[in-house]
Amino acid sequence: SDYELFAWSRFPGILIMDTASYEVQSRFFKRLAFFVEKRGYRGRLVSNEEFAGLHGFNAHDYRAEDLARFFQQAREQLFPLNPEEELLGRILLANGIIRDDGVYSPGTGAILSISRSSYPVLRRHLLTHECAHGLFFSLPEFREASFEAWDRLSEQERDFWKLFFRWVGYDTEDPYLTVNEYQAYLFQQPRSGVRYYFSVLTPSRLVSSYPDQASWVRELVRRDPERFTRAFDDLEPSLVRIAGLEGGRLIELEPVDSK
Repeated sequence: SDYELFAWSRFPGILIMDTASYEVQSRFFKRLAFFVEKRGYRGRLVSNEEFAGLHGFNAHDYRAEDLARFFQQAREQLFPLNPEEELLGRILLANGIIRDDGVYSPGTGAILSISRSSYPVLRRHLLTHECAHGLFFSLPEFREASFEAWDRLSEQERDFWKLFFRWVGYDTEDPYLTVNEYQAYLFQQPRSGVRYYFSVLTPSRLVSSYPDQASWVRELVRRDPERFTRAFDDLEPSLVRIAGLEGGRLIELEPVDSK
C-alpha cells in the first residue's frame, strides 16, 4: 500500500519506486538526498531531528556507488536508519544494485523514485527527469557526451546553471552531480518547452532569490534567449544515438492487451 516497484523494461537494472505520498517517499529517500546531493550536508548522515523541517526532493535518483557508500557508512557508525531505509537496503541487495560481502559495495544499476502526491503532469515531468539520471548512471558513453556538452558551454552559461542548481539546493562543488543535473533538466521536457523553462521561468526565480545576481542573469537571457534550446540540440543527438531515446520522451507507458 505504500509503494509499487518497477524495473525499466529497456534498462532493467534501473528500478523505479512509485510511492503513495511524499511522506512515504521521504522515509525511504530523504536522508539519502542530503547524503548524496544537498549543499552543506553531502557525505554526512543527518538525523531525523536535524532534517525534520527541511525539504528533501519530490523525486529521487541514486546510483549504486552512492547507495553502497550510504549503507556502509551507516553500518560503520551504527547509525539508526528508518524501517523504510532498511527495507530499501534489502530491495537493493535483492536486485544486485548493492552487494554485501561484509562490506557494502556497488553492484549495477540505480533506483529512481516519484510519488503519487505529484499531480499527473508533474509526475510525468519528474519521471522523465529521473529517467535521464538513470541513463547517465548506466550509459558511460552518454555520460561522457554530457560532460563534453557541459564543457562546450561558455563560462557565463555554466555560471547560470550553477546558480540555478544552488537555488534548487544541489552541491555544485561536485562536477558529477552538476553535469548529471544539467542533462536531466535539459531533457525533462520536450524541446518546445525548453525556452520557456530556462529563458523565462528560471531567470525570474533566480532574480527573485538572488537580487545581487539579477543584472548579469537578465543580460545573459536577453542577449540570446535561444541558447538553452541550442544546448538541448547540442546534446540530444548523443542521447538518440546512444540510448535510442529523444529528449523529453525518455519513457513511454503503453497499454498491454489483456488477451
